[in-house]
Order: sequence, then C-alpha cells, then structure tokens
Amino acid sequence: MNRYSTSGLLTAILLFSLTGFCIADETPMFLAQIQGGESGIAGETDEMMVITIENYAPYFNITEGNATYSMPLEHLTTISWPLHAAILFADDEEDTVCLVTVANLSVSEEENLMMLHVAPLPFYEGELLTPLAEEFVELDTMQGETFNNTVVYLEMPRPKAENEPLCCPGGYWLETDRCCREEGQGNILCYWDRFVSCS
Repeated sequence: MNRYSTSGLLTAILLFSLTGFCIADETPMFLAQIQGGESGIAGETDEMMVITIENYAPYFNITEGNATYSMPLEHLTTISWPLHAAILFADDEEDTVCLVTVANLSVSEEENLMMLHVAPLPFYEGELLTPLAEEFVELDTMQGETFNNTVVYLEMPRPKAENEPLCCPGGYWLETDRCCREEGQGNILCYWDRFVSCS
C-alpha cells in the first residue's frame, strides 16, 4: 500500500495552488477544498461506499493565483453530480490519498456530519487532481478504517455564466462569477446567489 509522506503532501498542495483553474472539454473547472475532522469509510453496495466526515467546515475554499476565497457549503447543493475528488485521510502516523467519484454529498447541520456516497476512481485523466493522482491508495482497501482529519479536494464546474451583466449589492465586489466581500483578518467570503439587477 503506497502512502504519501508529509513532504510529498505539502508539494501536492503547493501544486494545487499553482494549478488554479483549468478548461476541460470547454467546461471551466475549479478545485474546491473542504476541511473536515474525524472520518470513517464503510461499504454500501458492491460498487458504492460511504465516507462520513465529522466537524466539517461550513465553507469550502477555492484558490485563484495568490488569493483564496471561501464560499458557503450550501452552494454545493446547486451543482450537478457526480464529480471527481481526491480525499486526504490523516492520522497520527501518516497521510493517505484516495481518488473517488462522488455520486452525491449531504450534510446534517445538527450533527455537524457530512456524508459522501462515492465509488473508487481507478484512474484519472483530468488536470486539477493530477498532483494527487500520481500516487494514491485504492479506497476499497481502506474500508472500516477511521482517521483524525480529512480534506476533500473536489473538482467542480463553474456555474454557467448569465447572458445579462452581473452586478453585486453594496459592500460586495464582482469576482468573475461571484459576489465577494471582506470578512476581516484577510478572509474573503463569496456567493453565487447575491447578484442584483444592474439597472
């Protein structure tokens, strides 16, 4: 079983930041990072598995150039599934990366629990997950294990651009396809659903 070393992981994350956005099949894609706590992997059917992640962050992060933007996790309910993802599982001894196809994602705010219904991804031909796709562990070999910390790197399509001009309310600025504002301490929070009429 191949395992990522800590140095290899840091290199991969650096490459993520440098890669940024890409165009695949003329569909703009970006990499969303979801931070979580303890996780477990269980079998669901012969082909599907369930990954449960506790204490997930209420926002996911995307990086463009030197800037990192946060967006509410609820925005993930507006996208189309399935999507490819690399999931980093970390414990006290080592870090492990698995590639998966995510069929859907659900959250329980009361329990602060996220559930990913996934299938193992045997190979990957895209670009954004390539730094982690070079060395990964098959998910089915991890069944029944638990981990202290979890990070989901989700390859996502950009929302389709509107035909009309996009404008943001007061206190926000337009950042490509979203309305953003400063949240203090250098944090930038963005939304796909805050657009207003430009008239």
